[in-house]
Amino acid sequence: MKKVFFSIIIPVFNTDKFLKKCIESVIFQDFHDFEILLINDCSTDKSEKICQKFQIKNPNKIKLLKNKKNLGVGLSRNLGLKFANGRYIIFLDSDDYLIKNSMSSLQKKIKSKNYPDVILNHITQDKEPTSNFNIINSFGKKKLSKKTFLKKLSEKKLLINECWRIVISNDLVKKNKVVFKDIKIAEDVSFIFKIFILMKNITINEHKFLFHRSRLNSLKYTKGIESALSYYIVFSELEEYKKKFRYDHTILNFLKLKSKTMITNMKIYFTLLTKKEIMLLKNKLNRIKDLKTNHLENARFVSNIVKDSEKKVINFINTKKNGQKIIIYCAGIMTQSIIKILLNNGIKIRIIIDDDPIWIGKKFMNIKIKQISTLKSGSKQNNLIMICNLSKKVINSIKLKILKLKSKNNTILGFSL
Repeated sequence: MKKVFFSIIIPVFNTDKFLKKCIESVIFQDFHDFEILLINDCSTDKSEKICQKFQIKNPNKIKLLKNKKNLGVGLSRNLGLKFANGRYIIFLDSDDYLIKNSMSSLQKKIKSKNYPDVILNHITQDKEPTSNFNIINSFGKKKLSKKTFLKKLSEKKLLINECWRIVISNDLVKKNKVVFKDIKIAEDVSFIFKIFILMKNITINEHKFLFHRSRLNSLKYTKGIESALSYYIVFSELEEYKKKFRYDHTILNFLKLKSKTMITNMKIYFTLLTKKEIMLLKNKLNRIKDLKTNHLENARFVSNIVKDSEKKVINFINTKKNGQKIIIYCAGIMTQSIIKILLNNGIKIRIIIDDDPIWIGKKFMNIKIKQISTLKSGSKQNNLIMICNLSKKVINSIKLKILKLKSKNNTILGFSL
């Protein structure tokens, strides 16, 4: 079979509202040396019909694959990788879309940089921050060695966790047999850290490439045992890689950063579990053969994570509150875990603030999510505003927004688990 330049792998599950735009964004590019691999993960809406319609019209461009049962996005991508014939792999979620003429500019970039192993793309999205330009701007326009790139990631504490942000040499994937793990979420984290360790070089594509859509019903917002378990599995995997690369300080520091992020995510997802779910999680961990830890270590680890999360939140509040009313800034999964801890300890929250329109009007545990303008109207209130976010840059940006409102009598502090 003739090799194409790009293989675009698109897992599909119940996204009929967005799927047409996603596929058309590829078909109607000014570049045609590509194939699309649509993997239907047993959709129950009109997604399958949409896929079939496009495949019939474009039989030489589209391969339509179907899982026998619902397997999730990671294993669906693995099926796409198995049949991908392109020189480079593009991962595209079925509710996202490519920017007009982005593939032709990407191909030019790849050729001009003498075919790098990995390309980090300029992504735009419908949430704050609206693009990753600040991240890609950190690296310049030269092709970077693995060592230089990983050093910058570690020094600047930059997190690149989603596979749709990068384009990868198919040879790199196949020669090293890199695949996605069979877990509910964070499968990208596991895949990407291995790609970054295995690659020789990477280049930056400063042209806008892909639009990413945030949705409240996406998997990253899904709570429960399987989500918590996923982060534990990736964390354990990172710990094993840290032992393997203990003498390579560049890789080790990069892995430490990833591992620290997994601990934060475990704090969030473990805290949101009920006592019964925590017991079930411990039992599940003891049945996983790949984990190097034993029953007692698993049980202690899970319990300590939950206790540490609660201690950190309560200590923060007890030293900062001073009779002020609490406002949480930033909706999201971390905020939900912090609210649960506060409410369990009898500490009331006034409101939640967020800039992202997907959250406005929603509620977490009966607490309303409102716009930033609410702070101005309540300027005479004596508030402790907790900005809950993993990124110091985001926290500092929000602080500036609040200060511009000139709302008085407020204490503004950043907090992260």
